[in-house]
Amino acid sequence: MHKYLILTMLLFSLSFLTAGDYIIGTGTSNQNYVPFNGNYNYSWSKFFFTADELLAAGMTGTVQITKIGFQLVSNTFDNYITNDQRIYIHEFYDETYPSNPQYVNPSSYPIAFQGTISWTSPGWVFIQLTTPYSYTYNGGSPVPNGIEILWENRDGSSQSPIRNSLIPPPVIITPPINITILLSQPVPAPE
Repeated sequence: MHKYLILTMLLFSLSFLTAGDYIIGTGTSNQNYVPFNGNYNYSWSKFFFTADELLAAGMTGTVQITKIGFQLVSNTFDNYITNDQRIYIHEFYDETYPSNPQYVNPSSYPIAFQGTISWTSPGWVFIQLTTPYSYTYNGGSPVPNGIEILWENRDGSSQSPIRNSLIPPPVIITPPINITILLSQPVPAPE
């Protein structure tokens, strides 16, 4: 079985008065099923950043998130296309996920991106959000607010020879890794 080295770093390109890049994480963790699992026709994942992690990256005040990026270091992907990818971003107030998380219908979450993504490695893959997300740190009152990203893969076809090798990882700050995914319960097929 081939192993693919994928650094886990999520780059938020944001603008607040002047444009700036905020890098969250150390790039020392690997992920194989985030932001989605290529074994399923439809799948989902979610991951979050705590307020402390966002503040450590320099995100203070109000920051407009306009794109996100994943760094890939494997030479595996050359214009690997995934259709109907959906990214939702919303405020998040917890520091862990429950031990048995369930899929959450994102109808009340703002959709930040819906479209096709082309993955090429090695290097950064940037996703320009169709609807930027405005994050404002609440000062910790009553509870510090971070952000959560819910990713839906609604491509409709599994990527069988590549299987799990497409899987650019998100974020992830140093362990413990703040992500969850239910591989056994892919997102429902669209109606």
